[in-house]
Amino acid sequence: MTWVSTGIHTGQYIDTGIHTGQYIDTGIHTGQYIDTEIHTGQYIDTGIHTGQYIDTGIHTGQYIDTGIHMGQYIDTGIHTGQYIDTGIHMDTGIHTGQYIDTGIHTGQYIDTGIHTGQYIDTGIHTGQYIDTGIHTGQYIDTGIHTGQYIDTGIHG
Repeated sequence: MTWVSTGIHTGQYIDTGIHTGQYIDTGIHTGQYIDTEIHTGQYIDTGIHTGQYIDTGIHTGQYIDTGIHMGQYIDTGIHTGQYIDTGIHMDTGIHTGQYIDTGIHTGQYIDTGIHTGQYIDTGIHTGQYIDTGIHTGQYIDTGIHTGQYIDTGIHG
């Protein structure tokens, strides 16, 4: 297993995670960074994290994080499919399908939803964003949300 860390960590960095696949960390972390998650697939982190970063999620597929996280970032989700994060957000959801997030989230973003299908978010969310919905089919969000956005629906 290849483990490469050339990242810049100016804050407290705690890594007790289990990484059985290729692990590459070239990210910039200026806040507290805590990694206790389990990654059995390829893990690539080139993101910029200026706030507190906590990842206790389980990732069994390819994990790519190139996102910019200026606030608190908490990921306790279970990701069994490909996970690509280039957005700004807080994610505690369960994603068993392909998950692609290239959205811009400048407000509070909370995702505790269950997504078993393909999930694509390229939207712009400047207000509070809460997703606790159940999505068993394809989910695509390319919208612009400047106010409060709450999704608690069931989408088959």
